[in-house]
Amino acid sequence: MRQISPIIHWIILSTFALAMVFMLYLAAITFDRMHDEANQMFNERTLHLYFNQRFKQADALGALVVEDNRLQINHPGYYTLLYLEDGYLVEQVSETNQILEKSGQRIAEIAKLSFRSDGQQIIVDVIHKDLEAKSYHFTLISEVNS
Repeated sequence: MRQISPIIHWIILSTFALAMVFMLYLAAITFDRMHDEANQMFNERTLHLYFNQRFKQADALGALVVEDNRLQINHPGYYTLLYLEDGYLVEQVSETNQILEKSGQRIAEIAKLSFRSDGQQIIVDVIHKDLEAKSYHFTLISEVNS
C-alpha cells in the first residue's frame, strides 16, 4: 500500500481549513442580514402599533394637534409630545407643551419623521434607518363626526 505524500496531506488539510473559514464567513453574513431584517420589521411593527394605539386614545379625546413637525396630544392637565430626537421617535409627557431635550422616552429608531394634518387624517411620514420610506394614514373619528 502506497503512502500519500506529506505535501498532499497539508494541501488537503489547508483546503479543508479554508473551506471551513469560508463557510463561517457566509454564516456570519447571513446571520447579520437576518438580524438587521428582524430589527427593521420589529421597528416597523412597533411604529405602526404605537401610532395606532396612541391615535385611538387621543382621538377619543379630540386632542390631536400637529405643530412644528411634532404631534401634541392635549390631556386634561398635561401634554404628550411626539417628535424626532437623535434618530429616535420620542414620547415626552409634560405639564407644558415645550420639548425638553433628553427627557422623553425613545420608542423606535428612525432616520426621519414628519407629521401632517389633512382635515380628517393625520399622516405620519417615516424614513427608516435603511432609507425605506413609509406613510401611515390615520382617519380621525372625532373630525369625521364634527
